[in-house]
Parts: sequence; C-alpha cells; structure tokens
Amino acid sequence: MLLLPLTAMHAADAYRERTSASRPETGEVIVREAQAYGSHYRHIVRNGVLYVEHVKEQTRKPIRRFIGQAVPVMSIRHAQPATYYSHLDGSGGPVDPASKRIGMQKTIPYTYDATIEQASVYIATMIHEGWSVEGRFASSDYADYYMRKNELRVRVIVLPHSLKLLYPIQGDVPDPIAALSEG
Repeated sequence: MLLLPLTAMHAADAYRERTSASRPETGEVIVREAQAYGSHYRHIVRNGVLYVEHVKEQTRKPIRRFIGQAVPVMSIRHAQPATYYSHLDGSGGPVDPASKRIGMQKTIPYTYDATIEQASVYIATMIHEGWSVEGRFASSDYADYYMRKNELRVRVIVLPHSLKLLYPIQGDVPDPIAALSEG
C-alpha cells in the first residue's frame, strides 16, 4: 500500500480548514472525519440522515437514519508554533509536550494534562519542526494524528483535557474509510 503523507503545507491547510465542524447555514454537523493515504472522508448528519462524504471527489451518499444528538468533531484550532521547546530522547525525538512554552504537565506515562489550545500549539510545533501528518482521524471525543519525521513515527491523540503522545509506533496508518466505518 502506498503511503502519501501530507506535506507540512498541506497539513497546515487541513489544520486551518477545520475551523467549524457544524454548518448552521445548511443544518449539517460533521460527526466523524478520517484523512489518510490521499483520501479524506466525513460522516455528516443533515436532517436526521447520516451521510458519508468523499471530500476530494465532492460526493455524498446517504448511509442510514441518524438517531440521537449529532455532536460535532473535536475542532483543533489553528495555532502559532512554540518558539522555544525541547525534544524527548534528544534532538531527533518528538517535541516534548512539557516544554516551557507549550506548558503541558505530564500526568502518567505518555499522557499530559492539556487544553485544546495547548494541543493545537503542540500540533503546530510538530509540523513546524518538520513532522508530516500521515493520517488524521476525529470524532467528538478525540482527534488522532499519525505523524512522521524521517523514520520515526508518532501518534498524537488529543482528548478534551489531555494529550497522549505514543512513540515510536509501528504498523500502518489505518485505512480512512475503514476507520470511519468503525464508529
């Protein structure tokens, strides 16, 4: 399977694109999102119907009736990267979330107390540092980023009040349509 990572510019554009997960003018709510391998899919609720949308092809197909409250995907806001930070495992590792200018507190292994704003700064800093986003998956409960720099791959999972940094990770980035279907 060919892996097509997002460049830092494309990742930044995708990052900025997610300013709002609900579209009040159309009554649509994006409830899940998956992007990897050059594909970008969304689950959208409109008028009580769940649709799958292929963003790049601009196609939409109804899946089923949607029961319950449509809660928008977690929105990671555009942020300026930190200007001063340290790295985990020396200069070749990922940016340390507990760096002074990022300001997260480590609570348990691989987990840091973090606001959405701090997580946004962390993602922006990683991209600025040369990490590419290979995959991005989101629901109302989390935003999950698969990132790579050279041969090192990490997974950054943003939760409402914390950030998990898993590294190094092995294996492939999940297939976006399969990941979307699991939810």
